[in-house]
Parts: sequence; C-alpha cells; structure tokens
Amino acid sequence: MKRLCSKEEKRLLYKNRKQMLKGIFQTASDSKSAPLIMSVVISVILTIALLSVFEERIGINNEGIELGMKLFMIALIFPLKIAISRMMYVFWANKLAKKYTKQKNIMINGVTIVAVDTSDRFSYIEDDVLNEDGRPIVIDYPSCAYDIMPEDIGKRMIILYSSDTDFQLVKLNDELRGMISNYALVPTDVLERGIRVPHPSVLKIDKNGHSLSDEEKESFANRYVKMVQRAALQKAKIYSIIIIVCMIIISVVISINEEYPLWKILPFGMACFAGLAVFYWLLTLIKRVNSKRKAKFIYAKEVVFHSYIIHNKVAIIKVYEWNRGNVMLYEYPAGNVSAKTTYGSVLLKLTHCKEGVVLLSQEPVE
Repeated sequence: MKRLCSKEEKRLLYKNRKQMLKGIFQTASDSKSAPLIMSVVISVILTIALLSVFEERIGINNEGIELGMKLFMIALIFPLKIAISRMMYVFWANKLAKKYTKQKNIMINGVTIVAVDTSDRFSYIEDDVLNEDGRPIVIDYPSCAYDIMPEDIGKRMIILYSSDTDFQLVKLNDELRGMISNYALVPTDVLERGIRVPHPSVLKIDKNGHSLSDEEKESFANRYVKMVQRAALQKAKIYSIIIIVCMIIISVVISINEEYPLWKILPFGMACFAGLAVFYWLLTLIKRVNSKRKAKFIYAKEVVFHSYIIHNKVAIIKVYEWNRGNVMLYEYPAGNVSAKTTYGSVLLKLTHCKEGVVLLSQEPVE
C-alpha cells in the first residue's frame, strides 16, 4: 500500500542511491552536443600543447609531424566524447537522485517485476493498484540495458513518487529490503488480463483531443507567446554572460597591448552592450507580435513526455500518444519546451491550422 516515506527512509535511499534505476533519469534529457563540443575543445588544446612541446624542446617542425598531430587530434575526439558522456551522465544521475530524495512528500510502495521483454524495457505491477474495472495495470518501464535481466522476473522493488507523474524505481538490497513487504500476490495471467501502458499518466489523459473554442484559441495563443518570451529571456541571459566576458577579455588585451587605461575602455564597451540589449529587446517585441499573429491553433490533445533528444543539431521531443486505441511513441520538434521536463509529464499538443504542431506544458486554461 502506498504510504509517506519517512526521514530515515529517505536518508537510507540517498545512501543507497546507486540502487535507483537510471531509466527515467536517462530519458529525461539525452543531448549529445555538449560532450561532442567539449571533446573537440579538449582535443584541440591537447594537440596544440603537444605540438608546442615538439617545436620548442625537440626542435621538430615539419609537415609530417603536423599531419600526424592533426590525425591524433581527430582520433582523440571519439574516446574523449565517450568518457565525457559517461562522466556527465553519472554526475547528472547523482544530482537528480539527491534532489529526488531531498523532497518533502515522497510516497513509497512496492512493485513486482512480471516481464523482461527487451534490453531496454521491463514490466512491473504496483501493489494494490488496479483500474476502474479491477484489472491490474502493467507498466512497461524504459530501463537502461542490463538494469533488469530475465532472471529478475518475480523480484520485488521499491517505487517512489514525488508527484502523480514523477516516480522512480529502486532495486532492493539488505538495507532497503525492510521498507516494503517481501511478497505480493501476482495473478498468473497478469500479462493477459492487465492493461499495459508505458506510464500511469497515459491512462489519465484525454485519448481523442478536441477542437478549440474561440476562447481557448485566444488563451492558448497567449500561453504560446509567453512560452516563446521565456525561451528568448533564457537565451538573452546566456548571450549577456558570453558578451560581457568577451568584452572584458578584449578590453584587458587592448589595455595591455596599447597601454590604454582600462577605466576608459570599459565604459565604451558597456555602451555597446547597452545598445545590443536595446536592439535585442526591440527584436523581442517584434517577435512577440509575430508569434501572436502566427499562433492560430485549432485542435488540442494531451500527450505524455518520454524524452528530449538532440538529433542532427535539431531538438526533438518524444511523446506517448493515443492513436486508435493504442499507445504510440511519436516525435515532434521540441520548439521551446524545456529540456528539464521530466518523464511522464503531461503536455498539450496543439495543432496549428497550417504549420504542424506545437507542444506546451500542461497548465490550467485561463
């Protein structure tokens, strides 16, 4: 039976955070661009450093050495990318596990593994959770390869809830075993009788969607404009930091090389920054008007977030969606949906009259 997790249990869960499955954390955001960029930068720096050593200490400087170093740089990128990806993955998984177990109202329950179909998915049922018709609900969980093996069928695990849509599975060990009962009754025909879905939220969303009323069209258009503005503001913050850092570096270099006082250079740089800020603000106002003019949505449907990925430098969101009585996995342009959106979050898929679909976070329509 689902119950509130105590402080001592949360302490034990964080201590044993390696027992948490990485499936949900893995699918929350999987960007390949950052590790690639970092590996390229590091390989270039290492190659330049080694080339300098050859030239200064050994005195070798010819085309053959330079060609060899360039090939070395290219070959170094791939192992670096693998290593950086792994380190980033471990870092973010640990960070999310810590954040998860530090929340106040975490609920806990037991689950039983009932099937292991593929290397990246297994199925479980939760204790005392049935649908309205009394049928068991079988959840197909997106696990990492080798998290769960076929020999684990029948084993018990812990499920943690921080909200109705956000949950995490934890494998048992000696310290965690006493948190749930060791045994739960599982029907022999659970896979035949049970309703199989990838996430509990899939059972709660509207399967068919609906055409928008005039009032809803106006409300969703306003929400879309606000979403675009929030995304623009986040980009502006990043650009501002980059521009300020570059301006300071350039000002220091000019001051050193030209022997010109730094206090006279910085005001000119800040004036340029202010001009760029005003220009960006004007562009934002124009974009707001243009976004409102283009936000002509005619149809809305609820979908469930699966993952956020970068493919060929394009942000893509995968979602679970009902189609003719079946749950299917679809891909849509991410647009301005945050990469921090968690697995299982309910999104609104808005169909534009001419330009495809737009995904919005689920919020009450004002």
